[in-house]
Formats: sequence, structure tokens, C-alpha cells
Amino acid sequence: MSIEVVPSTTARDNLPKYLKRFRRSPGTAQPVILGPNRKAEAVLIPIAQYRELLERAEAVSVRAEIDDVLAHDTGDRGKIADLAREHGFDPAEFGLA
Repeated sequence: MSIEVVPSTTARDNLPKYLKRFRRSPGTAQPVILGPNRKAEAVLIPIAQYRELLERAEAVSVRAEIDDVLAHDTGDRGKIADLAREHGFDPAEFGLA
């Protein structure tokens, strides 16, 4: 798939047109890729698409963290009373004896 890159000056001149298109079809409007000499440097997208991308990126990041924790989980579980003792507390003080 080839990507059309709009020269920066053309993008500047057409910004009102792009914004109108984004308002008309916020969820489906095609992004505008721009840069000098048709070298991609930036992307204009509707705010609705930007927010959706952020939500998806956060979900992917959280999922990766969960997967990492699960991958390193040994399954070994301790008891709260033992943890209290390790840190110098009397488990009975907390009703854990």
C-alpha cells in the first residue's frame, strides 16, 4: 500500500478542508500525512480517531504488563502472618495468629 504524502505547504493551504472532512466523518476520515518534499513527518487525524488510538494503546500496554506479571508468576503464595513476622510484627496483633 503506497502512502500519499502531502507537501507541508499544501497541507497548510488545505487545513480548513481537512478539518471540515474530519468533522463530517470523524470516525472514518482518512488521515492526512504530510511533510516537506513529500517526506512523511506528521499525520493529521480526527480527534475521535486519536482518542480511540490512545485507548487502544493503553489497553495493549496494560495487557502487556499483565502478561509479564503472569509470565514471571511462580505460583508460590505466602501467608500474611509469615509476612508480618518477616517484618517484625506480631501476627496476633492483626488477628492473624
